[in-house]
Amino acid sequence: MNCTEINKNLIFYIEEELSSENEKIVKEHLEGCDKCKHLYNEMKKTLGVIKNESKVEINPFFYTRVKAKMEDVKESSLSPVFRFAFMRILQTSVAVVLIAFGVFVGVQMGDNYLKNSMVAGNDQTLSKYQEYSQQLYLDGLTVESIETSLLIKEE
Repeated sequence: MNCTEINKNLIFYIEEELSSENEKIVKEHLEGCDKCKHLYNEMKKTLGVIKNESKVEINPFFYTRVKAKMEDVKESSLSPVFRFAFMRILQTSVAVVLIAFGVFVGVQMGDNYLKNSMVAGNDQTLSKYQEYSQQLYLDGLTVESIETSLLIKEE
């Protein structure tokens, strides 16, 4: 047999699964070939480590610990849903507060502008503001004649 065929049969030789005839051939080859002997020694060490590691005792409480951890994961997986809902509510609330604050600041700025115009004696600004407010229906009963007619009872 050549080295390639010996390498294919090394695992069977180590585990003593070869026929006595093939076992004898592999043994003779290993005595004469340093490469195959080195490979044989490395494979034997590796298989020894694997066999030793496979004999590890199983902890009897292993299953209960794994099951408890899985239940913890299930419980914690619900929290992102609640966290997402909380964040949506929080974002909406912050947006409403910012819009209300913006409207409040805008009204205050407009009132301050009007007051400053009145103090300065600029009557043109005051009359423009009054015309503008009438255009926006702030003085609703005088501008909106349809609503006025509906409010007045006919006798």
